Amino acid sequence: MTNFTKSLNCAASRLAHLRVSQNFACRIHTTNRCMKNYYRTLGLEYNATDHQVKQAYKKLAVKYSPNRNRTERGAAIFQEVTEAYKVLGNEKNRQEYDSRLSMRLK
Repeated sequence: MTNFTKSLNCAASRLAHLRVSQNFACRIHTTNRCMKNYYRTLGLEYNATDHQVKQAYKKLAVKYSPNRNRTERGAAIFQEVTEAYKVLGNEKNRQEYDSRLSMRLK
């Protein structure tokens, strides 16, 4: 499968977000091939500690803060970093994410 085909699949699943409830749509999107790798977003290993997650988030949040980095790309990166931290920074969310990620990687 080419990157172009993968991006089409990802775009199609994002369209589903508009048509069904948020909870259901999120499940569709995260079980698809384009599931985001939040560890990669924060530059972490899969066995990172809570402290390492927090440190990585703080470092990237400062670097890409809308107050410092006023580009569209910077704003997009800041949003991705914040989304990653909302998942990995919460123990329950991280456990759920890790189980979905491990199923995807098998």
